[in-house]
Amino acid sequence: MGKDTPSFTAVINAILERRLLDIHTSIPGIIQRYDPGNKKADIRPAIKRKFIDDSSLQELNVITDVPVAFPQTNTFLFSYPLQKG
Repeated sequence: MGKDTPSFTAVINAILERRLLDIHTSIPGIIQRYDPGNKKADIRPAIKRKFIDDSSLQELNVITDVPVAFPQTNTFLFSYPLQKG
């Protein structure tokens, strides 16, 4: 192996880190469309993605048919109107 050749462990760690950057479990979003009958919305992620090999920021795609849940119990439902933006 040459002086500048990364180790096997370094290569695997770099691959894993790059893949983990694509996992989003919770991100803020902006409502693009809301259907109160189905309680589903189309959401544009409010964050942008910066790629390692590119200095520009790119918007993430709209996520469609996102279920909307309001806090509730057996006897109480807390809801509020949702609209685009």
